[in-house]
Amino acid sequence: MDVLKKPQKISKRTPRAWQAPASQKPVARIYWFETFVLDQAERVLLRGGIPVALTPRVFDLLSVLVESHGHLVTKATLLERVWPDGFVEEANLSVNIATLRKVLGQGLDGRPYIETVRKLGYHFVVRVQEIERESPLKVVKNEPEVLRPGKLRASQGLNSLAVLPFENESGDSDPEYLSDGLTESIINSFSHLEDFRVLGRNTVFRYKAKSTDPQKIGEELGVRSLLTGRILRLGDKVIIRAEVTDVKEGWQIWGEQYDRKLADILAIQAEIAAEISKKLRPRLSVDEERRITNRHTDNPTAYHFCLKGRYHWNKYANKGLSTAIDYFRKAIEEDPVYALAYVGLSDSYYRLSHLHLPASEAVPKARLAAEKALEINETLAEAHTALGSVLMFYYWDWEKRTKRVLKRGRTQSGFRDRPSAPRSVFQPRRQVFRGCARI
Repeated sequence: MDVLKKPQKISKRTPRAWQAPASQKPVARIYWFETFVLDQAERVLLRGGIPVALTPRVFDLLSVLVESHGHLVTKATLLERVWPDGFVEEANLSVNIATLRKVLGQGLDGRPYIETVRKLGYHFVVRVQEIERESPLKVVKNEPEVLRPGKLRASQGLNSLAVLPFENESGDSDPEYLSDGLTESIINSFSHLEDFRVLGRNTVFRYKAKSTDPQKIGEELGVRSLLTGRILRLGDKVIIRAEVTDVKEGWQIWGEQYDRKLADILAIQAEIAAEISKKLRPRLSVDEERRITNRHTDNPTAYHFCLKGRYHWNKYANKGLSTAIDYFRKAIEEDPVYALAYVGLSDSYYRLSHLHLPASEAVPKARLAAEKALEINETLAEAHTALGSVLMFYYWDWEKRTKRVLKRGRTQSGFRDRPSAPRSVFQPRRQVFRGCARI
């Protein structure tokens, strides 16, 4: 930072090379850079769709720098544009620059957005794109998306990810639960990142078993990065290959192969999520790191039973739901304090009540299982969702359901969709997947 020990007053006379005609009024524009959108007319800076608090001077400072991205902006120019009504000490400018740097953090490449050119001024170094005001740009409440036009959404920074279903290369359908479960686990891990958009299970699973160009899929889904993977089970061993592709540029961002024992699937999932997050988000908060690598059981057998339960639960059929219940009960036998297994049990009974069992028989069991999950882990968002749905759609207790939604929002950064519920009620800010996706 260029702070002088002795305050100096700087002439605000604008250099000739930068001076605009006096009659020309600045035009308010919208700029996009990496995960940010700067709207000069509305005087708002958005990060992932969420407004960022800035003082008026800091906002004006950012506007001038962004307008001149890629070029040196002298200190005299900044003083002229940001403080046009009087003389300002250079130290004041330096303090505001420091504040702006702290707000923006580091860019996706790990470098700061603003570089100091010693004794001269500052340089906004990241790529900036101007957005036409006619584009349907809007802030959507409770959603991380900001840019709605398809062409722009795929051009965002590396703050969006689609995890395509892992391909099962084992030659039989038995390990299918493993490939599907690993996909959902990774999706859920990334749902814990702030200002990061990961597409939900229902959105990406329509591409299962389809050999399509990753770049084309990424463009269709409007994301910047795409995770693809393959899983091969050989007895008690498993080989997992995964890679992340930059949709816009087409190059590989990350790739790895894991040759492990089947019992190590818990660790593999955590490693994949941690490695990818480091590539897409160089700086994670302590809480984000904890959430990404968090485990709800250390028992691999219970985890596999839970994955199998979710696999059959997703089939919707009466037989599939009955099989799912059996697997969730086996998971609970292996680990009696596995809260997510109780959530799976609750979801299974709740779904049975729609088509295959009398609600008076199935729903009380769903409620009991959800309450048991909350008894084990009172902060578990999935358990609040399961209980809240029972209270609202069976007992018609909207007040308690609303409290559950608010409680869920406080306990976790994301929400999960329930296919049986109206989207107007369960519109997620982040999608947090049911069951054993949260290891």
